[in-house]
Amino acid sequence: MNDEELIRQILESQQEMARNLQEIDKNQQEMAKSLQEMDKTQEKIFSELNELKQGQAETNQRLDKFETETNRRFDKLETETTRISQSVATIEVEHGQYLRALGEGYALVFDKLEPLPNAVQDLQDDVSVIKAVVTSHSKDINILKAAN
Repeated sequence: MNDEELIRQILESQQEMARNLQEIDKNQQEMAKSLQEMDKTQEKIFSELNELKQGQAETNQRLDKFETETNRRFDKLETETTRISQSVATIEVEHGQYLRALGEGYALVFDKLEPLPNAVQDLQDDVSVIKAVVTSHSKDINILKAAN
């Protein structure tokens, strides 16, 4: 191989290397752009995750208030039922002759209270659905956390 051929091969190699370097630069620029897009996506995911956390906290607060109010109402209903039962017992002892009339009045009150267990069951069903949603959200949040 003579000097000219050697120089030509060196020049071709340099040109090939220059093309390769340009290709590498192009790939690096594309990778940098992809990384920027990934950063934006990650920021969006974190933002949405924070929104989910806030929404879950708000839902938990509402559920806590709902549960507290429901318990208060049940306690009040139980207290009232106990009071009525005690009154019935006292009346039976003290006023035997009025027992029949009292029984009829109690039946009327009971008829008014009868739909209440259905309403309570509806509330319990609603609470079960809400708990299922919260559980589902918690799982989704955990999946999102694990994905990061």
